[in-house]
Amino acid sequence: MKNQFKPLEIGLTVITLALLTLFQGLKAANRGSSIGFSEHLISADFTYPYAVRVGDIDRDGDLDLTVSDCELPGPRGHNDIYWFENQGKGSFVRHSIWSEPRAGRLERHRLADINQDGYLDVVIVDNQHNSLAWFENSQVPRDSSSWTRHVITTDLSYAYDVAVGDLDGDGDLDVVGAAGWREGQEFAWFENNGNFDQEWKKRQIEGEVGETRDVQVADFDGDGDLDVLGTAARKGQVIWYENLGKLHGSLEWKKHVIATVARPIHGQPVDMDGDGDVDVLMSLGMGGGKVPSDLTPVSHKVVWYENVGKPGKGSDWKEHPVYEPFEQAFESVAADIDGDGDLDVVASASGKDGQIAWFQNPGTISGAWKFHLLKEKWAMATQVQVADLDGDHRLDIVGVAERGSTELRWWRNQRQIGHKRSND
Repeated sequence: MKNQFKPLEIGLTVITLALLTLFQGLKAANRGSSIGFSEHLISADFTYPYAVRVGDIDRDGDLDLTVSDCELPGPRGHNDIYWFENQGKGSFVRHSIWSEPRAGRLERHRLADINQDGYLDVVIVDNQHNSLAWFENSQVPRDSSSWTRHVITTDLSYAYDVAVGDLDGDGDLDVVGAAGWREGQEFAWFENNGNFDQEWKKRQIEGEVGETRDVQVADFDGDGDLDVLGTAARKGQVIWYENLGKLHGSLEWKKHVIATVARPIHGQPVDMDGDGDVDVLMSLGMGGGKVPSDLTPVSHKVVWYENVGKPGKGSDWKEHPVYEPFEQAFESVAADIDGDGDLDVVASASGKDGQIAWFQNPGTISGAWKFHLLKEKWAMATQVQVADLDGDHRLDIVGVAERGSTELRWWRNQRQIGHKRSND
């Protein structure tokens, strides 16, 4: 009786091997195929654009952009936030969210539905005024007068970066701030209690961190709550803070150092190796600030740290190179640019010889990533994001550059492959 199934078993084995060979061939074809980008200037009408975010502001089904712009202190100072309405196929029209005459530094920000009305709001730092605020989307975002400013805090010295997530598990979105690229130097979280007419209660996570830069939220230990990722550029630390829950009436945190390395700036919590846990992608090097003597000279590069086992519970994080040298590396994000099923990396480099590049995943942890230059000599390139801006199911790239270039640009992914994909 058993022998009569052998031809079926052999047939299935042959089919399986054939499918595996085909899949491997398709990945190889994708990896070796020509992946071109066309460059498009969205706007050069800025003074000091520092950050860009992507989201559907008007809920019309395509992805818009938000950009912060400010003037350094002086007689012509201003603080502005714009959103660029996507007109379809990557054509954009600028609208104002907020403009005020006083000098300030509205810089890095997030898009999130703070009041849970179905529309994306803007949560942003004002670096010069030591504050965090959120701007309420009135559901008619083209009318700049309809956006309402709500203060989260005025007690975050040199507020630099911000993240959003439900830290305490009560169903609403809280805010985490990184403060102190000059002074302050702390990570703190602010509890959303639903009362938007008053400042949110501040609770410090850690003080005297040492030039805070990046702050993000993710569940690093897989226990179901959100932890916090941060970088301390001056002390040379990539850190995650374990959310221990409410032990004494408020959240408590345990600090874990992922890596000690010179000048970690901005990156992303992301599952780089597809094993189901959260790794960390990071750019290292931007700026000329001080670092511990044992970390000099500074290495300018992009790396990722593999989450091995249970982070903070006896296991190590393992560093893997993406690309080196990448001078003045500022920010890196991961996305499947070439459509082969694994994560590539897009990165910006600051400084007078700034650039935007993407690095093609070799498909193995030990392989060499391939460098692709998108734009060279783009002075002071800062934030970079990846999203399908023209609705063609290919991931495009958008970036902003501050003083020196003062531009917002995007790069259309014109990937050409040797076979038909379901999303092409």
